Amino acid sequence: MTISHLSLTTPSDAELALAAREAELERREAELRQAEDGRSDRHVAFALASSVQAELEARLHDVERRERELEQARSAFEAQRARLTAVQAEYEARRDALAARAREVEAKRARLRDEQARLMSLSLELDRRIREAEEPKQAEKRRAPLPLAEREWWPKQLGTPLEAA
Repeated sequence: MTISHLSLTTPSDAELALAAREAELERREAELRQAEDGRSDRHVAFALASSVQAELEARLHDVERRERELEQARSAFEAQRARLTAVQAEYEARRDALAARAREVEAKRARLRDEQARLMSLSLELDRRIREAEEPKQAEKRRAPLPLAEREWWPKQLGTPLEAA
C-alpha cells in the first residue's frame, strides 16, 4: 500500500497516513530485526559451536598429551623395573660369591689354626727335648766340688781306683 498517492486533504487524513507509514516502517524494521536476530542466532550458535569445538579440541589435546605422558611414565617404570631386576640378580650373585669366599676364608683360617697348633706343639716338644738334653750338663755344672776330706775318703773305700769291690 502506497501512502504517497492518497490525497492529504485533512489533518486527520495526514495523521492516518503518517501512522500507516510508521506502522509499515516498524513492520519492516521488525522483519529486519528478525532476520538479523536469525543471523545473529546463527552466528551465536556458530560461535557457541565453535567455542564448544575449540574446547573439545583443547580437551582432546590435553587427553592425548596425558596419554603420551602416561605411556612415557609406563615405559620408564618398566625400564626401572628391568634395571631393578638386573641389580637384584647382580646383588644375589655377589652375595653368593661373598658367602662362598667367606666359607673358603673360614676353612683356610681353620687350617691355619690347626697348623699353628701343630707348630706350637712341635715347638714345645723341641723346647722340652732341648731342656732334657741340657739337663745332664747342667747337673754336672751344678755339682759343687767335694770338700777335700771327702775327696780323700772315697778312694780309700775302694782301694785303688781301678780295683773292683
